[in-house]
Amino acid sequence: MANRNIDEILNEAAVTIQHIHRRPTLYIGSENVEYAAEMFDGMTWLAHHFWAMIQNRDEEFRDIHSATRALHQCSSQGFADAFRRHNPNADPRTVFEHVRRCWSQIDAELGIDLQETLEET
Repeated sequence: MANRNIDEILNEAAVTIQHIHRRPTLYIGSENVEYAAEMFDGMTWLAHHFWAMIQNRDEEFRDIHSATRALHQCSSQGFADAFRRHNPNADPRTVFEHVRRCWSQIDAELGIDLQETLEET
């Protein structure tokens, strides 16, 4: 069995990011439970970290992630905590959806198409 090449590995990383966005309950359980947003945030960050490392785009990823955090006034907090600070009555599902939108913004900046179905390897 031959090792996968870099394009196959990169494609798999992008497919994983798409799957996390499209079917987050497979990765984190319910979107309606406390800390679902934090689990999604962490899982998505990790997938993006490896995606960026594969391409030697980790600095670009960090810059875009930082800029998105600044846009959402996160300061030292994550997307979920910052959203809760500004929206103290938000239910877990609303917080989760906010975090997913933040990551969609990051994906758009990085050029990861969440709508396109990538070929799975």
